[in-house]
Amino acid sequence: MINCKNGNIDPRIRSDFILWVAEHAPRPSVSRSILAGDVEVLGGYIQIPPSTNPGWIIRTISRHGKEYIVAVTLRERVLHVWLIKEIPWEHYNGKLNRGIYCIYDGDKPKKYLLEKVRKNHGKHRSIQTG
Repeated sequence: MINCKNGNIDPRIRSDFILWVAEHAPRPSVSRSILAGDVEVLGGYIQIPPSTNPGWIIRTISRHGKEYIVAVTLRERVLHVWLIKEIPWEHYNGKLNRGIYCIYDGDKPKKYLLEKVRKNHGKHRSIQTG
């Protein structure tokens, strides 16, 4: 399960985290998608807009092909589960080569770090030219 002690969230086991999100999903269709469709843990983020709160993101694709991007954020020591429209790659906070699986890194940390670099590079380019 997810332990919350002194404001610290410690979701270490992927399957427990996914089941917890399914149980607290904002809609029954999202819960069904998590339980029966494909699920990818996208790792931890220092901020998930439009909030300023840190959290984790998972992406699930239902058996019918519907994609849901689900955010889990911590606000005032309470976890909130909600849907978001896009992944804020610039706020990704995972690491490579941790040695063990970690929810904060997600399922494919190398891919996510590349997305973060692409997103940040695009921001710097638009600032320089604009």
